[in-house]
Amino acid sequence: MSEISLVGGLLLGSLAGVTHVGMAAIQNADVVLHPGDWTGPALQAACGPRLKSGRSLTLDDVFAAAETVSRLVVLYCGAPPIATGRGDAFPSALRLRQMLREAGHTAEVVPGISAVQAAALEAGLDLCTAARPGLTMVSLEHPPSGLRTLRAAAQTDAAIALMWFEDHARASLAVLHEERPDQLLTLVRNLGGDNVDVLRGTTSDLAPHLARLPAPAVLFSQVAGEHAETRRYGLASKREGDNGPDGS
Repeated sequence: MSEISLVGGLLLGSLAGVTHVGMAAIQNADVVLHPGDWTGPALQAACGPRLKSGRSLTLDDVFAAAETVSRLVVLYCGAPPIATGRGDAFPSALRLRQMLREAGHTAEVVPGISAVQAAALEAGLDLCTAARPGLTMVSLEHPPSGLRTLRAAAQTDAAIALMWFEDHARASLAVLHEERPDQLLTLVRNLGGDNVDVLRGTTSDLAPHLARLPAPAVLFSQVAGEHAETRRYGLASKREGDNGPDGS
């Protein structure tokens, strides 16, 4: 039976959001599985030939590896209990942990920095302040239900953090334009990459930038910002002042 770590904190193929516990698990693993296509240089360098990646990886691949190696790592983007980037195609870390344990393996979830946390830190946004009136995190992994949740949240006073924005940017921005046309939004693009962009503006201001929207991206609505100094914790990013929607 294998010892399996389900490690969160992968951001755009980088290890920027992985904790030291997660890094230790990666370094000691016989095989590292990443069920996604984003594999940056840092991830490749850390894993070498032990890394098996791609959206074609399935649950069967996880169980096959678990039967053949002593220590296995499965990587997740952001917060592993909820975010996989695969929708129904690959289980959440909590569900996978349960399945592996039922099969007799030792499995643990190793949380990392979530995409929402990372984006907020890059943009200098205060999620603690936003949480007092209510912070609603909306995932667009499942677009129809996600857009319904977004519209319902946008009709309230709740602060919103919109995840997987890059996949359904125009549809979600259209909802916000209808419900909150004049509100200042914050868009964090290319999260985890070498050139993170932080753009601020209304829905009309941000609309022209959607054509060149790199993944992953997180959109915030009605979240308090520092605007003067971006807090840093390990991601490569540009410092941002109180810039306009074009980032200039």
